[in-house]
Amino acid sequence: LNHTYNSPQQFTVILNRTSDQGCSNSVSRNIKVHPTPVVGFVAANACDGETINFYNTSVIQQDQIIAYEWDFADQQAQSQQVSPQYQFSSYGLYSVSLTAISDWSCQATAVQEVQVYRNPEFNLGAVAISCEGEM
Repeated sequence: LNHTYNSPQQFTVILNRTSDQGCSNSVSRNIKVHPTPVVGFVAANACDGETINFYNTSVIQQDQIIAYEWDFADQQAQSQQVSPQYQFSSYGLYSVSLTAISDWSCQATAVQEVQVYRNPEFNLGAVAISCEGEM
């Protein structure tokens, strides 16, 4: 028998059982449902070679968040900092995820795409040599 509780609070669970002969018995237990973290973060897009600041906005109603797990989707790069900084290895679109874990092991994950823009490329050609006053 499974049941999903949709709100963090204390519940009393009662199990009633009746035999084929009509005898019955019941047992009750109090259970506490702990909240799941509400996970979020803010990060700005950047140009290739720039460091990005990740601002963690995760909260939880009454318990505590005791651990964070960041996955930058860039060559297995990860962090356990609250609000890390990271420089991606190349330009591209990255799906960054943050998992927050509470002191009762309740966890949730948020995923957000971060764009690292390609720097412009140009070629100035051969080295130009000129004397003062000439062009």
